[in-house]
Amino acid sequence: MSFTEKIDVLDLIINTLRELEEKLDAVADRLDKAVATAERQAMR
Repeated sequence: MSFTEKIDVLDLIINTLRELEEKLDAVADRLDKAVATAERQAMR
């Protein structure tokens, strides 16, 4: 595997991890909102 190919593989891995991080952040935000809503409704 050439140096350029190795760099391309690393670039692909980094981009994939970045996308997954964004998706996990979105899921965490949705979960936070759901928990906050459930807590508000439980206090009623």
